[in-house]
Amino acid sequence: MIFKSDLFTFGLVLLEVCTLKVSSEVYDEDTYNILHPKIVERMNSVKKYYSEGVFKIVHSLLEYDMNARKTAK
Repeated sequence: MIFKSDLFTFGLVLLEVCTLKVSSEVYDEDTYNILHPKIVERMNSVKKYYSEGVFKIVHSLLEYDMNARKTAK
């Protein structure tokens, strides 16, 4: 079974591949929070250098609201 949290993690991997920057920098280990502004900053880079299709895929996987995030289906 694939969970929505797995899809978010996969989105982080794709973001890392597209930007060549480690995903650990978008996570605060002390507070266990995702640093959304860092993700937005990197997504702007993805939008600048990759096709709209790639941007949409990564963006949909990194939807912060789990209820709005796509499923594996």
